[in-house]
Amino acid sequence: MEAAATPNCANCGQPLNGRYCSACGEETLDARTRTVRHFVTASLLDEIIHFDSRFWITLRALLFKPGHLTREFIDGRRRKYIGPVKLLLAAIFVFALATQGGFVATLFLGPITLSIVPTAPMQGETIRESLFYVDRFGVLEGALNRRIGTGDGPSGPARDQFNDRIRQFAQPLTFGNVFFLAAGLYVMFRKRWPYYVDHLVFAMHAVSFVLLSSVLLKPAFALEESAPAAVLALVVPIFVWQFAYLTTAIRTIYFPTAARARLRASVVALLIYILNGVFVTAVQMLAGWIAIQRL
Repeated sequence: MEAAATPNCANCGQPLNGRYCSACGEETLDARTRTVRHFVTASLLDEIIHFDSRFWITLRALLFKPGHLTREFIDGRRRKYIGPVKLLLAAIFVFALATQGGFVATLFLGPITLSIVPTAPMQGETIRESLFYVDRFGVLEGALNRRIGTGDGPSGPARDQFNDRIRQFAQPLTFGNVFFLAAGLYVMFRKRWPYYVDHLVFAMHAVSFVLLSSVLLKPAFALEESAPAAVLALVVPIFVWQFAYLTTAIRTIYFPTAARARLRASVVALLIYILNGVFVTAVQMLAGWIAIQRL
């Protein structure tokens, strides 16, 4: 009588000797694992409650250890962290979800106002009001007047489509600023880090931090009309935290042993803020122009 053939793992094909594969850890499916009870208690709850341990390690490092993730990536210690691309995509998703009802964050440089994160038109605002947050220099007002006259323009579905076009075009493309920022860092520091990818990783981590920390501004702006003083008290510490974070991250990666490292890093951090604002503002103005042409 022939012995029963040893079953193989459905995932990796290795011979099985027990409930779990000794090679890859895949669980063997049987009648018990296909029950609704097993799915709810072992699969569904596990997916909802338990995150990959790398998630928490990466999030703590991103928020509270400026430059640490980039330093680890450059040094080749990558396996215990979420990759920079996946981290950026997660930050984009969280930011877009948290700001879908409207969001504006700006940088004031004297008479010049720049958007520092993608602007989401406020719900219920007119076309002209929505364009105001995107057109930082007033250059699109003439194009809008030629399309709708001097009034507020159409309301209802037409207004919603206008705002959706700005959001759908501007937000995804604005996140391309990581490549723009990386190019600027590469030009400034290519002698220290000759590979563009290293600067790109730093830009991804920096943008991920700014997006996630900017979500904290959302509750503050909800108080803008009822308690303007409270808005300032909430917004200023977040901006200070962002600037201090970027300064420390830049010093860690680009000026680890240089004299006057903090001053140099602060100058570069300010330059990054400006470059980011220029790129985001330019993209959003382009989105506004396209939305006007489709009215």
